[in-house]
Amino acid sequence: MALSSQISVYAADGFPDIPKIYQSKIDEQGNLLIRKAENFFQDRLYENCIEELKTFALIYPFHPRLKDSWKLLSRAHQKQRDFDQAIHSEMAIYLEFPTHQEGYEAFLEAGRTHLKLGNWDMAERIFTEIMNQSYFPEIAREAELELKQIRVLHKIKSES
Repeated sequence: MALSSQISVYAADGFPDIPKIYQSKIDEQGNLLIRKAENFFQDRLYENCIEELKTFALIYPFHPRLKDSWKLLSRAHQKQRDFDQAIHSEMAIYLEFPTHQEGYEAFLEAGRTHLKLGNWDMAERIFTEIMNQSYFPEIAREAELELKQIRVLHKIKSES
């Protein structure tokens, strides 16, 4: 009897669903890796945190907490003052969830990080797009405030 038919016979005889068990163990292992990265972050070992999260992304590209890992990765890069990589992480969230609140929050954060880099034009484009496209009024208001601050700074800069 072939192995696949043996597994089917066991499943039919009341044995646990092997694919579900396998998936739950994969999720559990991924959760352990994220917890390890979170501990590194709390201990201010940001480089170790980043390495664990890169490993996580390679091994578990479809894990349910992938979005959480990108957010933590962005925060770790922010702490390292590696703003380009922080933007990359935020944009990964936005591109994966372009119509969800988390996606727009990540897009807003990418705009704020562009400001930290001095990329005012890119930040202004992001905030304008959020205001025009957002399904979330509270995020659109935050983008509008950021945009107003940029315009005030532009005006102050041009007057001096």
